[in-house]
Amino acid sequence: MDPIKTLDFGNWVSGSDEERQSFAKDLHDELVAVGFVKLCNHGLSNECIDNLFQKTRQFFELPPEEKQKIAYIPGPTLQRGWSTVGSEKSATLDSPENISHDNLEDAKQHFDCGAAEDVKFPNKWPDAHVLPGFQESVEEYFDKCQELGLRTMEALEMGFNQPQDSLLSRFKSHASQFRLNHYPALPVQRLTDGLTNRLWPHADYGVLTFLVQDSVGGLQIWDNINQSGFLPIPCNSRYEIIVNAGGTLQRWTNDFLKAGLHRVVMPDTNQKDGVVPERFSLAFFLHTARSTSAGPLPSFVDKDHPALYDEITTFEFERRRTEQTY
Repeated sequence: MDPIKTLDFGNWVSGSDEERQSFAKDLHDELVAVGFVKLCNHGLSNECIDNLFQKTRQFFELPPEEKQKIAYIPGPTLQRGWSTVGSEKSATLDSPENISHDNLEDAKQHFDCGAAEDVKFPNKWPDAHVLPGFQESVEEYFDKCQELGLRTMEALEMGFNQPQDSLLSRFKSHASQFRLNHYPALPVQRLTDGLTNRLWPHADYGVLTFLVQDSVGGLQIWDNINQSGFLPIPCNSRYEIIVNAGGTLQRWTNDFLKAGLHRVVMPDTNQKDGVVPERFSLAFFLHTARSTSAGPLPSFVDKDHPALYDEITTFEFERRRTEQTY
């Protein structure tokens, strides 16, 4: 049984008033209770998703020297370009504090980019003659996800009974980010040694994340309802989108809604000759303008619920989290 409920996004886009209200309520209820929801009829075509998965595979198959030309150099900048296997340390984010993170490795490489118009942190692209159409495919997918993100926030605004445009106004400019993930094939022994994971337990730090994954499996989410451990998430279709709440949304709601804790581990099946097959996923992180407050919204603070978070910008919150991972 899939612990994540699937909602028909078409009911929000073109449904009746009753269908839109029902969608907004379900979206709110699932994100509050579970931290995750799945969307179908979301507006991203199968062809668009298939094309980007193909381009993603082609990118990670490039020779290391080509990817190294656009490598991300850890520092005060946001992640742009290619990060090699093991460079990011997700175990430092939300794993128990009494566990040493020194030798814990992420068995993945990834490519990160922001909006095309982001001049503060410009994107890094492979040369067009090396990978024709890659930049165009990524930018097209990015723009479609940004549109989907804003429409989802519009529904969430209704679900939370917030004044119209009170949340959407925070996205008049934005600093959303997009990541292509590749988890290389690995011996089963590597993923059972206690030191290596495809992705350690963590919560994302944007507002919402929109994830598409292939059929390999291994994604698990924390059981918010029973607090009983991690639950495997089946991939019923590569065309469904998994939406999870991020740390910024948790801060805005003063912990009324919690960011969705998740990890990627060795799948229960798909192992062959002692090897776990490679895995690909596409993750879009919806962010506001960098100067936007990451402090609690006034409607979630009162004498019985004092503010749990300091008044910092969403950029400062993101910068702190990024520093932890490198």
